[in-house]
Amino acid sequence: MSALTTQPAEVQNFSLGITDYYIDGSPMAAKQLDNLEITNNKKPRTRPGCIVVNDQLSLGLFRINKLSEVKYNLIGFQDKKAYHDVAGTWTEIVGPNSGTFMPAGNSSSVITSAEWQEQTFYASDSYCSPQKLFINNLGTYSVRNAGLPSLPSNPLFTYTSGAVNSYLYAFCFTYEYQVGSVTYLDRGPVLYYATKIETAAPIDAGNTVTITLPGVLATPENWDITSNKFKVEIYRTTDVGTVYYKLGDVIFGATNFVDNFTDAVITANETIYTTGGVYSNDTPPLAKFVHIVNDYGYWANIKTGAEYVTTEIRQSKTGDPDSVPATFNAYTEQPITGLSSIFDKPIVLCEKYIYRIDNFIADDGSGTMLLRRIDDNAGCISAQSIVQTPVGLFWAGRHGFFWTDGFRVVNISLHLNKATYPKLVMSEAQQKKICGTYDPNTQRVYWTVSLNNTVVENNRVLVLDLKFPFMPSDTDTGGCFTTWNGDNLAPTQVFNIGNYIYRGDSKGYIYKHGIEYVTDPKLDLTKAASLWGTQTIIHTYESCCVDFGSKFYRKWVPRILVSADNSTNLSLAIHSSNDNNRVQGDLKPIIYRNSIQWGDNLPVWDDPTAQWNAQGLIEEWRRFPAGGLRCNYKQITFTNALIKLVDSDLLGTATINPIAKSATLGGSFTWLSDIADYFLYFENDNYTRSFKVLSQTPTTVIYEDIGSNSPVAGTYKWVLKGKPKGEILTLNGFVVHFAMISKSHTPFSSASVGGNPA
Repeated sequence: MSALTTQPAEVQNFSLGITDYYIDGSPMAAKQLDNLEITNNKKPRTRPGCIVVNDQLSLGLFRINKLSEVKYNLIGFQDKKAYHDVAGTWTEIVGPNSGTFMPAGNSSSVITSAEWQEQTFYASDSYCSPQKLFINNLGTYSVRNAGLPSLPSNPLFTYTSGAVNSYLYAFCFTYEYQVGSVTYLDRGPVLYYATKIETAAPIDAGNTVTITLPGVLATPENWDITSNKFKVEIYRTTDVGTVYYKLGDVIFGATNFVDNFTDAVITANETIYTTGGVYSNDTPPLAKFVHIVNDYGYWANIKTGAEYVTTEIRQSKTGDPDSVPATFNAYTEQPITGLSSIFDKPIVLCEKYIYRIDNFIADDGSGTMLLRRIDDNAGCISAQSIVQTPVGLFWAGRHGFFWTDGFRVVNISLHLNKATYPKLVMSEAQQKKICGTYDPNTQRVYWTVSLNNTVVENNRVLVLDLKFPFMPSDTDTGGCFTTWNGDNLAPTQVFNIGNYIYRGDSKGYIYKHGIEYVTDPKLDLTKAASLWGTQTIIHTYESCCVDFGSKFYRKWVPRILVSADNSTNLSLAIHSSNDNNRVQGDLKPIIYRNSIQWGDNLPVWDDPTAQWNAQGLIEEWRRFPAGGLRCNYKQITFTNALIKLVDSDLLGTATINPIAKSATLGGSFTWLSDIADYFLYFENDNYTRSFKVLSQTPTTVIYEDIGSNSPVAGTYKWVLKGKPKGEILTLNGFVVHFAMISKSHTPFSSASVGGNPA
């Protein structure tokens, strides 16, 4: 074979992401890109690591069922409760009556939110009262029921009756609050007292009407009813008039108001806000979903009394998202499963149909919401999967991930429809828990997903990179997807704020992912999060099965050149597979140790090859293993290599206590820091068995001994191996050298047609 002239097959562009169709797949695609993200120049790089934000939320082992923000401050939800960060401690946000943030629901509730003028509005699939959150002028996080209620009952009137003069009265709640330095005034639904008040003389100081107002709400929830800002406004007409003028207001709970105002006095006052045919500010409905666009609030999938109207959508009045007249509505043809918008176009997503809302209803009731159906089959299976981006709206649909610009709807994951996407949506529980967010800094969409319908929680994050084309074409079948994975990864929520992706999990913790973090925390429910160790991020690239341009000829493939950035030291394992795992083998790993970074352990003094914070490239050749040099298809895998980190030649022997499962160094030697999850090997069995390190002090480690194979008490030489923590792979590309050697199939012969062998 040495006489053969090989030619290079280069792979430098990885921008097609993963595909289910990896047999004969494009070299730019891959079977796996796990814990890797694609850089601007189309190279895989180890995903960002993370740290724990504060510690476990107060409810303990409850899943995080919502992440949101107000004025760029992170809010985490467990069950019905919400928390924010106060000096490194999660602090509950309670209502004005010390109630929970959401009046109803549980840890599985799907909570949707929408932002408007530094206020965040919330709805839930528990059909509880919608809530809004803001930070007031004192910096206090304040949750209030969205909108205001109607008066709980009619007022009572005491007056001198007669048939000379006739008046009409109207009432509404008002509530004044501050968001930062901006003051808002909410007004509730108008209660028009239906009975005329007929008096024997005009109302004045000598002929008064005493009004006894209701002073109690049956379910105050998070309405601030004890505040002096929560009031009842009283309006009245002039004698036989039709225009309602304001008489005054009283703090709710002060039950009596005396009307002694003449007609001449009140006509100088403001009129009721419904004057001129403006509709009343009805309380927002009990709705599953809320969205705000163009200063209008949209509320959908509604419960009215005991009736569930899953096809109804209501629009608010302009500039007042939580004032929602009951008649400002429209109906879809199927149950609504989500709300969003693209630019100024509201989008309604249903079980199968997708609608765009054209036009709006004016405050006087004129106009209408026109529902334009833009797709018949995409559907939406998770309200939390809907993600707004500058290039369109993305969501998880019935048959894949979809995109729309408000006019077209396109499936962008056709290349994942063979195995990957069907696994994500096998059960309703899986579908409901898909949650997404968009990071404008990296132009990536992140979705929490589960690849196993028997797993209670999500176990992956699926990443769509919008820096590369995502529309299906003749050469590409969809977007560039990669995945996140990890031990104990159970992402219930993802949310972007600033330069960070926040991830909530099923055990009540919130993690913060950033490019500056190169490891993940090692979950330990027995300790405070500040005492946790770290764990290696295991990155895996597995190429497509490539035929080097011909299926007719077998190939001789002797070697590979790998090029990576020298951003950290690197321990890279290389695996070869021929003909879809028919012949497999491991190549000699690439172990690069010339970059000394601050905090690195045990650099060799006076080693001329070691360089401080070295830059440049890591480029090394490797030969494919004997017995696997010939193939039709070749598949390459890169991942973290298990290597020797240190041994007893440097740190001295260790004394073993087989009862305590401990290994203790002698003299002044100490173990390397943060070696949990690495493996110890001892000389007693010629370094054959491995013992996982569970915990450590400076001089002693505790190891795992599942099979009771620990060495007997004594002093032993040892070796510590592991997949090093904190290493970053940035794969610039690789070159596989190959040569065509022979035809793959027996040539056709007419003698072989029909009959049995002689």
